[in-house]
Amino acid sequence: MAMIKNVFEESTWRGYLAPKVYSLNMNIWLSHAIAGLVWGAWHLPFVLVLWPYLTEDMLWYFVPLFLVGTISQSVVYGEIRLATDSVLPAWAMHTIGSGIGNALVLSGFILFSPGKELWFSPGVESVIGIILMSAAGYWLHVTRIAQATSSVSSSTIRGE
Repeated sequence: MAMIKNVFEESTWRGYLAPKVYSLNMNIWLSHAIAGLVWGAWHLPFVLVLWPYLTEDMLWYFVPLFLVGTISQSVVYGEIRLATDSVLPAWAMHTIGSGIGNALVLSGFILFSPGKELWFSPGVESVIGIILMSAAGYWLHVTRIAQATSSVSSSTIRGE
């Protein structure tokens, strides 16, 4: 089911929304953040109802962390979208990541101690997850820019 659902999600977020935001010619980080906020806001009702470890007293930090997490994930997916000009990698990452994370939590393989989910969870809403995803997004951005610069330099040298 996630494979089918994510075709529609990634077609909407990376296939339609992200290119529209990028076309506004604003800072790329702000563009990724806007796409991530919209994506995160879309997921909030689902997450707030179905997350197995979420308690009412966690909402004050969970919602902001979840939105920052979707922004960091949007940077990764967006940079891959820009590098490949395809939504397929984002669809695969979204589907595999959700499938593995949800299966680990729902099967009871990963259990949460109260208060620890702030630091680690298989979703995007943990401090460690945000740090790792942000580092990956930054590395992908730097790599994409370096390749684009190298490509322009090579074609200039060849006279293209």
